[in-house]
Amino acid sequence: MRKVDFVTAVTSDEVNTQLPRALVSIDSVKEAVSKIISEVRTDSLAALKRHALAFDDLKEVSFRVPAEKLAESLEALQPELREAIETSIARVRKVSEATLPKNVSVEVTPGGFVDQIYVPMDSVGLYAPGGKAVYPSSVVMNVVPAQVAKVPRIAVTSPAQADGLLIKQ
Repeated sequence: MRKVDFVTAVTSDEVNTQLPRALVSIDSVKEAVSKIISEVRTDSLAALKRHALAFDDLKEVSFRVPAEKLAESLEALQPELREAIETSIARVRKVSEATLPKNVSVEVTPGGFVDQIYVPMDSVGLYAPGGKAVYPSSVVMNVVPAQVAKVPRIAVTSPAQADGLLIKQ
C-alpha cells in the first residue's frame, strides 16, 4: 500500500500522476458496450451465455448462485472474518438508517402544501469486484443502504470465474 499526501493544494496533473486512471476512453468502447446491451435486451440469457463464452471462456454458466453454495460459503467462512463482516454490516445499517431522507410537507400558504416524498427505486444492480481483488466491503457498502431504503429488488453481480472460485488459493 502506498500513501499519497494531498494535504497541500495540488494540481490536476499531480493528482493524475499519483492516482492514474485507465487509459481507455469511454468513447472508444461505447459502441461495443451498446451492442452488448442491445443483444442482452433482445436475447436475454442466451446473449449473456454467448458473452460469458467470448469474454471469459465459460462454457457452462449459471447467473444465480445456488442457495446451497451460499450456505456452504457462509459455513466455510472463518469466524473472525464473519464477525468483522457482520460488524461492518451493523455499522453501515446504523448510518444508513440515520441518514435516510425523511418525507417533508411544508405549508407554503394556508391550505397549500409542497410535499417532498422519497420513494425507493424499484430495483438496483450492484457490482462487486471479484477479479484480482475481492472486496466484501463493496457488497456491504452498496447492499445495506439499498436494503435500508427498502429497494424491493437488489441484484449483485461480480466477474465470472472460470474455476468457480472468487478467491484464488
